[in-house]
Amino acid sequence: MSITGVSARYYDGRSSRPLSVTLSVRAGQAWLVGDGVELWFELHQLRVSEPMARAPRLVTLPDGSHCEIDDHAGFAALLDQTGYRDSWVVRLQSSWRHVLAAVAGLAIVCAAGVYWGVPAAASVIARFVPMEYEASLGEQAMAWFDSDLMQASKLPQADRDRLAGRFARMAPNADGRRYRIEFRSSRIGPNAFALPGGRIVITDELIAVAGGDEPALAAFAHELGHVHHRHALRRVVASTLVASGAAVLFGDWSSLLAAAPAALVDLHYSRAMELEADDYARELLVANGIPVQALVSLLTALEAAQSAERPPAGAGAGKARSQRPPDLLRYLSSHPGTEARIARLLRQQP
Repeated sequence: MSITGVSARYYDGRSSRPLSVTLSVRAGQAWLVGDGVELWFELHQLRVSEPMARAPRLVTLPDGSHCEIDDHAGFAALLDQTGYRDSWVVRLQSSWRHVLAAVAGLAIVCAAGVYWGVPAAASVIARFVPMEYEASLGEQAMAWFDSDLMQASKLPQADRDRLAGRFARMAPNADGRRYRIEFRSSRIGPNAFALPGGRIVITDELIAVAGGDEPALAAFAHELGHVHHRHALRRVVASTLVASGAAVLFGDWSSLLAAAPAALVDLHYSRAMELEADDYARELLVANGIPVQALVSLLTALEAAQSAERPPAGAGAGKARSQRPPDLLRYLSSHPGTEARIARLLRQQP
């Protein structure tokens, strides 16, 4: 198909009034003629916009003026006559198959970044965070817990001193990291957690469920594993990285979408870190002559306590029945399954 020219609207850059012109190609030059306009330019001086559905194609001229062309088919034929070809990027994004492949590739890259790149980056970044800043984060978190969820421990002082003293004798400090045991009574039931900076919080309810010194010491050892590996700080860094990346991708208008990936990734790291803390606790217990069964007993007691708090499976049930959670709920759980953790600990016994 041979074409001599296409209709266009010319904007000279000085006025907003469009001028009706014809764009044609003569002897390797582009000509704009009409409505008091007669201009010509070398073809290599022009910039042609990529096709965008029904939007007009733009031809930008070297003096900053431009023209708009609505006749896509005619303009494409004119370009063909000059030997012009859109860039490979434009050609690829014009094909829905290539677009789908690009979206799938981006999803794979993002997933790989989340599950491998972000944890690696968080570990590296955490090494450069000053201890003073990490301790400050822990103090702020502890203040929030104390104001909202925690009360002073009701455990006898003699019991607290005995447990803290036994653990001080068995816990290493070779890496120079300091920790502090904090006993609290709480509304969240039997629980223990490590905060940035080395605070290990143990609830009275967990001590009661543990039923003895050795299972309680196993809980201390597990939380010290979190302190040793700086898990709390790494989780904060990882969540921040993912939330920032999600905000860039989804924009400020979608805070829910931006926050959800960060929450899910934080839970994923929690499961992986729980296993790492289990390994640390197992090694520490064995090194101090305490059998791994102490940690197994603690996990079993916590699982039983949690099962006792679950509501009945259905209306009219004679008694509460422990149910295995759906796959999605198991995925969203911040800890691996108790049975799997126990089996893993027993498999790794020397």
